[in-house]
Amino acid sequence: MLAKVNELNRNIVILLSVLIIAITSIIVTLIATREGSGNVSPKSLSEFQEFVVKEYGVKPEIQITFRSVSPEQAHSITESLAKKLNLENAGLKEYDGTEWFGTRSEEGDIAVDAFYK
Repeated sequence: MLAKVNELNRNIVILLSVLIIAITSIIVTLIATREGSGNVSPKSLSEFQEFVVKEYGVKPEIQITFRSVSPEQAHSITESLAKKLNLENAGLKEYDGTEWFGTRSEEGDIAVDAFYK
């Protein structure tokens, strides 16, 4: 009887261990695949540019490039960042037979381009 109780306890411990691993995997997957926090802002990029101006005496251009994404992702990324960063003319671009989605700031110092496969 005592051997059966010990085996049952061992099986319960194994089951709980597997359950904990499964729950941890689910949590890690959810964290890894969640959408961005939405904290990107024109102010944060402007502050970075101001820091570089103070430190080095020149205003940097910021180029954010995505490569090999789907056309849907390219469009979505470009539109979303255009809104969050107050960029203009988001849309399909074409040059020398290559198409991509892109957007720029009014001053031209911040750009987002998403090249799709």
